[in-house]
Amino acid sequence: MMKGNSYFSCISVLVLIYFLLSVNRIKAGESHDWQAISYPMLKCEFGGGDAWPSIKIASSQQMNGLQLGLSGIQFRLGFLWSKSEADKAGFSWPDGSEMKLRLHYPDGGIVEASESTFTEKLNAVPYEEPTSSGFEGSFYCVFPWGENEMQEAWLEIVFPERSYWLVIPYGFMRDPKAPELPVSEAGSAKLPKALVKAPAKVKLVNWERIHYDFGEIKNGWKLSLRHSNPFDAHTELILYRKDSEVGKSMFLWGLHYPLTQVSIKQDDGFVLRSRGMSLRLHDDGFRRSDKFEFYQNPSVDHRRDWGIMTIKIDEKEHTQIMPSSLFKNAHGIHTSLR
Repeated sequence: MMKGNSYFSCISVLVLIYFLLSVNRIKAGESHDWQAISYPMLKCEFGGGDAWPSIKIASSQQMNGLQLGLSGIQFRLGFLWSKSEADKAGFSWPDGSEMKLRLHYPDGGIVEASESTFTEKLNAVPYEEPTSSGFEGSFYCVFPWGENEMQEAWLEIVFPERSYWLVIPYGFMRDPKAPELPVSEAGSAKLPKALVKAPAKVKLVNWERIHYDFGEIKNGWKLSLRHSNPFDAHTELILYRKDSEVGKSMFLWGLHYPLTQVSIKQDDGFVLRSRGMSLRLHDDGFRRSDKFEFYQNPSVDHRRDWGIMTIKIDEKEHTQIMPSSLFKNAHGIHTSLR
């Protein structure tokens, strides 16, 4: 009788262990719902001498007045001309022929921007009142998703007098809705072979932040975050609400409520925890930013895999899978460019 009880006790323990290990584990078919990748400003010959690049998920629907019929990443390069600059130049915007865009893969593969993916002329619109302010314009280009692999890519922008290679971290050139989550033993981010000895006019540009949007979480509250991984990972949670009332303060958030926590569970089961660094109420009264810095990641393997970020707001949890380029030490950027 005792042997039977011991047998069933062992089975119960094994079931409990399996259950604990399976909690918050990544499952095939989960979607990596990122929103955008932002980069620092670039010096250029167009507009007021600066351009701001960004990448977001593109759909096959109509965008910016164009029926692109293509899903993948949408690259946007924005320019701003002041009224004086526009008057001096006669407001003659450059077209796509003055700039080249290419997407590079580690194996040497190159995808050229073509007429089917690139707006040949700049989409220029006035900002505020053009008679007193100026004009804003943007180039848009869509590149199709790559293979379902954990590989980085580089977006080459060739201006008349200089060129930039923008780093796209691994895990972001695959279709986010692909049913299988790939892994790789390729290790941390690497430079493309073509740029090991880059000429002076070529500059590699690391990404700054990855943006995620969780939408409405409760009672009209919304949650988004901006994440970076310069070596140790950092996250900024942005809470939003707009339920102000007449006769009450326009600042809807308190500094001590709700309480927020952030952690990342790696594929090997290790939980990477963070510490809160600051809380800030925005001047508009609708937003609060909670900044966190993750502890140094002890993982030293060469595996490119996935993790689950868990955001706890009071007692409710919100989760998002993300590639290890966003939380393993030195996996997020090319360390030689820091």
